[in-house]
Amino acid sequence: MATRGSRQLNAAWFMTPELLELAECDPGMISDLFSLFIKDSATRLQLLSCACGGGDFRIVREQAHSLKGSSLQIGAAGLGSLCAALELSDRPLPEVCASMMRAIDDEFILVRSAIEQYLVVQGAVK
Repeated sequence: MATRGSRQLNAAWFMTPELLELAECDPGMISDLFSLFIKDSATRLQLLSCACGGGDFRIVREQAHSLKGSSLQIGAAGLGSLCAALELSDRPLPEVCASMMRAIDDEFILVRSAIEQYLVVQGAVK
């Protein structure tokens, strides 16, 4: 179980009813979805971090919006909320953008860890 302070995450904690239904019907599909989320999100986080550091707010908004949407689709509401805050910020100062990115990175680490644990339990990690 992933932890940060007193907060703990596991895949069951953030899976939406739709994902739970999908997991029952097609466990391989949910494993594929989670694996794709981890890979795609890691790439988006790199792009987001570079755009934030470079002051490219168009890219910041685009990547934060995309990451928000995919996070909410898998039920990672905390990550989605942090991305929404960055998406809606109006040209944050570099130090504010960096602080928001640290919070997003920290939350992604928790979500990724919970997903990876779920995949191990499901036998989906090769």
